Amino acid sequence: KPTLALSLVLIGCSEAELSELKDPNYVGGMDIEVTPAALDFGLLSYDDVASIRTFTISSVGTDPATVDSIEIQGEEATSYTLVTPFTETVLDPGETLDIQVAFLPVSSNQLLAEAVVFSDDPEESAIPVTLVGQGAAPDLLISPNPLNFGSTYVGCSMPNEVTFTNIGEEDLII
Repeated sequence: KPTLALSLVLIGCSEAELSELKDPNYVGGMDIEVTPAALDFGLLSYDDVASIRTFTISSVGTDPATVDSIEIQGEEATSYTLVTPFTETVLDPGETLDIQVAFLPVSSNQLLAEAVVFSDDPEESAIPVTLVGQGAAPDLLISPNPLNFGSTYVGCSMPNEVTFTNIGEEDLII
C-alpha cells in the first residue's frame, strides 16, 4: 500500500534572493535531560561521613545547551551541598556532566530538598532533582505522659511506674 509523506517548507523572498524561512514554532535544538529524577541518601547520623550521590545532565538535542546554574532549594537545603561548586557549562550534543551532591543531616527525621538545574532548554529551563535523606537521632518516649498520681494524702507515698523508650535511630543516654 503506498503511503503519502507530507512536508512543509516555508519560503520567502526579498529583492535580493529566495530563501527558506524558519518555522515560527521552532525553538532550537537545545534539550537536556537530568537522570535520575531523585537521589535517596538513606539514614545518616550526625557524626557519620557525608553520603555522596550523583545525577547526570545530558545534552540530548541537536544544538549545544548551556547549563547556567544548579541550586539546592527547600526547607532542609542546608543538609545538602554540591561537592564541587558549579560554574556555567556548555554541553555539546551527546555530552554529559555528572554532578555530585553530599548529604550531612543538620536535624533528625526525613530531610527533603531539590537540586534545581537551570539551563537554556526552551521546554524545561528548570529541572528539579528530588533529594531525600534521613537524619538519625535518639527520640525519647515517656509513658504514661502525663503521669497521674490521683488523690494522695500529704506525707503518704503512691507507687507509680514510668517507662522510658527510645523510639529513635540512635542510642539514647539518660
